[in-house]
Order: sequence, then structure tokens, then C-alpha cells
Amino acid sequence: MTRFIKNPDEIILEDLKMVHYEVMEEGRFVWMGIYSNDGKIYHLNISVNSAGRLNVYYSNETPD
Repeated sequence: MTRFIKNPDEIILEDLKMVHYEVMEEGRFVWMGIYSNDGKIYHLNISVNSAGRLNVYYSNETPD
């Protein structure tokens, strides 16, 4: 997987330790930190741009 995937159509994760959901800007931007039991870290950013389009970015943030 490359570090960033824009607008994935499906994400399936198993064996999770924690999910951290945070509203960064109400009505416009939310962030999720996803932590698995095997030490991997993923981020999910969901935002609405100025044109009203929904953007989703999924990234692998596991340290090397």
C-alpha cells in the first residue's frame, strides 16, 4: 500500500486496539486514528472542500 489512498471505496480492518475519532472542524473535517494490535497505525481524514465535494484520505502512518 502506498502511504495515501484518496477516496477509497472500502476499508476493512480487523484486530483493532483503538479507534480515535475527532471532529477537527465541525461540518467540514473529521479525523480518525486507527491503531491495530500488531502496532500498525492508520489515519482516516474526511473533509468537505470549498466546492462541497467530499474527500476521504486513508493513510498508513506506521513508523518505519
